[in-house]
Amino acid sequence: MMNDATKAQRLQEELTRAVSQRDLYIKELHRTTQRFEEKVRELSVVRRIGETLKYTRDPRKVFEVIIDTIIDETSAENCSLMLLNRETNELHTRAARGQEDTEISFYHISSGTRSFKLGEGIAGWVAQYGEPIAIPDINDGEVVRLFPELDASGKPVVIPELPEVPQFVSGPARSIGSMLCLPLVIDNEVVGVVNMSHPLQEAFSSEDSQLMTIITDQVAIALNNVQIFDDLQQQSAFLEDEVSRATEELQSTNDELTSAYDEIQKASQMKSQFLAHMSHELRTPLNAVIGFSEILEDKTFGDLNEKQSRYVHNILTSSRHLLELINEILDLAKVESGEMQLVVTEFLVEDCLGQVTEVVRPLAANKSITLNHDIDPELGLISGDEGRIKQILYNLLSNAIKFTPEDGQVDVLAGRRDDNTLEIVVVDTGIGIKKEHQDLIFSEFRQVEETYSRRYEGTGLGLALTRRLVELHEGKIKVESEVGVGSTFTFTIPQ
Repeated sequence: MMNDATKAQRLQEELTRAVSQRDLYIKELHRTTQRFEEKVRELSVVRRIGETLKYTRDPRKVFEVIIDTIIDETSAENCSLMLLNRETNELHTRAARGQEDTEISFYHISSGTRSFKLGEGIAGWVAQYGEPIAIPDINDGEVVRLFPELDASGKPVVIPELPEVPQFVSGPARSIGSMLCLPLVIDNEVVGVVNMSHPLQEAFSSEDSQLMTIITDQVAIALNNVQIFDDLQQQSAFLEDEVSRATEELQSTNDELTSAYDEIQKASQMKSQFLAHMSHELRTPLNAVIGFSEILEDKTFGDLNEKQSRYVHNILTSSRHLLELINEILDLAKVESGEMQLVVTEFLVEDCLGQVTEVVRPLAANKSITLNHDIDPELGLISGDEGRIKQILYNLLSNAIKFTPEDGQVDVLAGRRDDNTLEIVVVDTGIGIKKEHQDLIFSEFRQVEETYSRRYEGTGLGLALTRRLVELHEGKIKVESEVGVGSTFTFTIPQ
């Protein structure tokens, strides 16, 4: 019997230990399940906020999602979100929501709501020190840290000397039994606070507190993204304003330039018309002077003494020079006013150049200048205004002879480029042109130095007119020169 009693007792003890161990396992399983559910809940909240705010950059929408999530996922019935203005060190309520039974209302606050300075009230203290706090029972007036220090008896240490709890929720006043207040922190800097309240005491659980720390982290991230997006929008708006302003200024400047250009064109056209008219009026009597001077020089009406002959020769020479000037002015005026029309035909460069050479050969002979030309035998017929190309060649050859010292040389080369463009080159062994002056010689009434105008007669119109005639053929002209060595003028005309 003893053996049976002993066995029964041992069996009872083992059964008791098994039950006790089972209870421990059940408790541990319950705690594990509870922690797992809390994590699932936390992850669900994070996912909900993240998914909702992924494509949302409107601050109002962000605030609504934040407050909705807090009220839906915690025990809070009232919630407000306040942001800190660093310039004034004041907290301002940006959004709030209160819940009575099933009625929900939102308040988006921009002005007219009480603000709190750093250190003022519960929210001001949280914003200043960056610590979350809890008021389990508003009637007791004790404020403790959300994750508090414990005293010797294991109770939370009360935060002393905090003022009366302010009412944060807009709309009709609601009684507050318990409250949580948490900071919003971005890059270790407080940017605002979240206030939660409930009419009942001890309404917020430790799970609510833990979940709120996660929510406020997500809130801070969302607010930071909104701030970054807002900054980008402001910068984009600023840049758009700058571009718009610059465009308006550019358009205004362009309009002014267009107006100025039109005025210049009108003035240029009037100048060309005036020159053409005056040149025509001057050329008519001048031809008469030249004609009578030639008759006198030819002694048609009798002999002249030496002094009279010299005077008549000077009159004739000056008149012909003046007529050349007037003709150049008239041609230049026609080109500028668009009145000059090309008469395009086909002709041989050899014939054209031969005629011009015969005209300038006496000028070269007077200075013992050798005049050569080399024409590509395969050049053949070319297209252009023969009269104007003769004028171009005459201006270039006479200019080369004028600035080439005695016993010098002037060569003319003509041929086709690979692209079938006509190319004519005039090379002289003259005085040359400084590099900085080479662009000036194609301007009207310009000679590169005053000493040249005194030593070499000329109007400064020949090369300017030559360039215009070449461009009228849609061609180009350029010069290469070295002082003391000579100059090379090259012009091309498309075929």
